[in-house]
Amino acid sequence: MKVKKEIFDLSEKILDTFDPERLKQVEMDKARAEKVKAQEGKNKWENIEKTMDAEEKEQTIKDKNFDKES
Repeated sequence: MKVKKEIFDLSEKILDTFDPERLKQVEMDKARAEKVKAQEGKNKWENIEKTMDAEEKEQTIKDKNFDKES
């Protein structure tokens, strides 16, 4: 089925805004990016602390109920 690009883009934007699975995936991607960024620092102990914070945030996102929020 062919759909105009504008309609497809609108449907994607709606899904990005209201779909619980997509919302969760976006949050997880952000948390993982923070974790990777934390591991790139120069100070070993600071890296460990930032990595632990990022892992804690990732776990919080996993436990979060996105169905209720949307």
